[in-house]
Amino acid sequence: SPNGRPSLPIQNIPIAQLEELVRSGLRERQTRAVLIDEAQHLAQRADAEDWQLVGNGLKLLGSISGTLIVLFGTSELLSLPGLTGQLGRRTKAIHLRRYLWDDPDYKEEFAAVVASFAKQWPDLLPVEFLIKHLPFLYTGCVGCVGILSGWIYDAMALAEQEALPAVTLDVL
Repeated sequence: SPNGRPSLPIQNIPIAQLEELVRSGLRERQTRAVLIDEAQHLAQRADAEDWQLVGNGLKLLGSISGTLIVLFGTSELLSLPGLTGQLGRRTKAIHLRRYLWDDPDYKEEFAAVVASFAKQWPDLLPVEFLIKHLPFLYTGCVGCVGILSGWIYDAMALAEQEALPAVTLDVL
């Protein structure tokens, strides 16, 4: 290693040392915020005891390193601030609304995203075909563009593997 100390595989480093390395790294780099997506998975069973441990660990990490910890996830996270008074005072829940298929503006925006995929691969993804199946696509990805893109890439790969001229409904 560059500092002259032998480096260990991460699985051989004790948890307490890993925690200290993370905290000191955040402090030294003056990290302003750590964003954690899908944070509901931090406490797998999502019972009060698990969330208490998670909350205490995040609180300690944030306070020792001076870093803001931002959690993104499902409504399971809403129970986290209520576990302790300190967490309640130090947290704020911001609700990000779900995708709304019944909203005409959203539907138009979703159609534009789908059309942008078709524009990139017009032969494999005919825009008329995709627009015709917008409700199916929306249902399959729940309006999440990340899920949609993975799904479309997989469908294109399968269509090419099967020597099809374009993605079909069966392929999707």
